[in-house]
Amino acid sequence: TFGRFQQNGMIHPMAPMAVLDETMGWAGFLASASGAVTVFISYTFYRPILADEKLVFFGRVERVRGRPRARVMFWASGGAAAMDDQGRLELVIASQGQWMGVPELTDQMHRELIPPDAVDRALEMASTRKG
Repeated sequence: TFGRFQQNGMIHPMAPMAVLDETMGWAGFLASASGAVTVFISYTFYRPILADEKLVFFGRVERVRGRPRARVMFWASGGAAAMDDQGRLELVIASQGQWMGVPELTDQMHRELIPPDAVDRALEMASTRKG
């Protein structure tokens, strides 16, 4: 819920922007086996988002260049869709960007962010997709 990030019944744009950045970054992690930092990101808002709307966030990798433990760059796109009571989706934000892999961040993710067995599965999935 974005309840803390709303005013007058509307969500502040920074909250869904942050979630989209993170969503697309994790998509890149799964595709490149590398933790990364955002180099460039852009957003297109199609309309304001209401505080009580249900949102679905999605991201996918468009391209990966480089190799893990070396220089990695990836490009991703994504968005957020509002879901009505019948389950219909309406795109409210579209996004695209570029991320740069950082080996130290990948190491930190291994140590602190996600359980070791989940890291192993994620990296196995990423290496399977590339080759």
